[in-house]
Amino acid sequence: MTHPAEIPDTEFDDLFEHLPVKMQQAIARGDVELDQVLERLTRPSTGELCPSCSVREVDHESLGLCWTCARKAMNEAFEKTIVELEAKREADRLKKGVQRLRDDLDPDRSRRPKKGSTT
Repeated sequence: MTHPAEIPDTEFDDLFEHLPVKMQQAIARGDVELDQVLERLTRPSTGELCPSCSVREVDHESLGLCWTCARKAMNEAFEKTIVELEAKREADRLKKGVQRLRDDLDPDRSRRPKKGSTT
């Protein structure tokens, strides 16, 4: 474990000793940077609360949410996209299976022009 004296100097060094031990340890391990934590404390307030949680301020301007809710929203959107893609692949696989069965039952069907085809 890195000793606090070994942490690089920052503009917030005087505040480090006032952080809870758990936060000091996380910073010392490199899980989070002291500047990231303390910059949030010194950042001017926008006054606008996240419409999703109404707890934290809006940090992610393009989504209009706090970072926590923005990450959750992005994860949910990603998961929904994956589920939709898997469902589409399954539907396509089933359609191909039905087409193969039809072709097996009526071999001439695959040689006939499709409806609406001009050839």
